[in-house]
Amino acid sequence: MSLRLPRTSLIDSLTEMLEEKILSEESIEGDRLPPESQLANKYGVSRPIVREALSRLRERGLIETRNGTGTFIRKPNIDHIAEAFVRQIRINATHEHVDALYQARSLIEVETTRLAAKKVKPKTLKPIELQLKAMKAAEDPEAWAAADLAFHLAIADATGNPYFRTLLMPLATAILTGMNESLRAPASRDVGLAAHENIMKALKNHDGESATELMRLHLADSQQRYVKIFREHL
Repeated sequence: MSLRLPRTSLIDSLTEMLEEKILSEESIEGDRLPPESQLANKYGVSRPIVREALSRLRERGLIETRNGTGTFIRKPNIDHIAEAFVRQIRINATHEHVDALYQARSLIEVETTRLAAKKVKPKTLKPIELQLKAMKAAEDPEAWAAADLAFHLAIADATGNPYFRTLLMPLATAILTGMNESLRAPASRDVGLAAHENIMKALKNHDGESATELMRLHLADSQQRYVKIFREHL
């Protein structure tokens, strides 16, 4: 016996039902979905409708199809969110989009830095220091970007509030993905390194006012460099 979906939009209805099932506690990461024919029979729709619903779920990062083995569940996580942000930047590549991205990041990260300065302890300062060392040792833009991102996330962790990392990671990842080219210039690396060193010193001294202003200036400089890269590639 098949389940009957509303006739208004079979694709939308099937997508919503499958998404709800995937996100439920019953489903486990890596579970294999039934074949298209079984899903079509179960929900009383055609295979093309099932195929389109699966395509939408795949775009949302909820499933992945492996050639020759089937379609499997992917539970959403912060990495998927970051990937979505990067895709959106590439799709909606406009000056206004970059400005909006930095505006959102600044609102989160400036206040995160202020709170971190108040709460940072030797234990939570150590990861920040380690990522600064990793930035100094980085020999390529990718390694630098990874350490840069980890530095900012370590500051978020120092607040003791896990939601700051969740909010910041996709924004920062999207920006740093587009900054790789600028990091090839030694002058850009020197400016960035100095900014990070000063921020860390202010955090270590629990100087919230200085740390906040330094982060604001660092992000403003980063935005200016990002916009320059963006215009050069128009």
